[in-house]
Amino acid sequence: MGERVRRERLSEQVTQQLVEEIVEGRWQASKTLPTERELAQRFDVSVPVVRESMRALSARGLVRIRHGVGAFVTASHEWNSAEPFSLLTRHERSMLLCVHEVRTTLELEIAPLAAVRASEEEIEGLAAALDDMMLFCDDPAKHSSADLDFHLRLARATGNPMFAVVLRPITALIQKGILHGDGLPEPRMRGIREHQTIYESVRRRDPAAARAAMAAHM
Repeated sequence: MGERVRRERLSEQVTQQLVEEIVEGRWQASKTLPTERELAQRFDVSVPVVRESMRALSARGLVRIRHGVGAFVTASHEWNSAEPFSLLTRHERSMLLCVHEVRTTLELEIAPLAAVRASEEEIEGLAAALDDMMLFCDDPAKHSSADLDFHLRLARATGNPMFAVVLRPITALIQKGILHGDGLPEPRMRGIREHQTIYESVRRRDPAAARAAMAAHM
């Protein structure tokens, strides 16, 4: 037991050091981290300790592990900040209403900003996410994933990366609840029509219409 505790503490120390380096920009997005053996030598720990650290970084969304290739640093908008929200809502279910209120406030600012700032490429990305929502209308899990993708693309289209960072965990929690509670296709079809209206407003560069469309969707 003592050895396990010490090893876990070592892995936490390695994880924290790598988190600091990733956040501070030492390891850029899409770059590969050193191998497990190289990191073990650097931190003077065993390879299993480094492996535990890699799993922790992967769970936080800071790296993407490709077996046989290595661990790639992810972009900041992919980092997983959902855990505190998840723990809070699991502790007190009524907090989901508070989460939705925060999300609504964010989305009502995101939609008009995206209408003004989105690039043509970003608008095409919104269209692609909308196509996926329609394609997977009969597949709740894939439909929900495409729905989340649409909202995160909209957030990134504002040009302010913090919107996507803050919105991701909030939206993911709500989407998870929808996925577990919605087994009927009709609400998904209504959602597609609402997303279509948001998309068209952004495509026309009409911030007032985008806000109104998002308010109706919320």
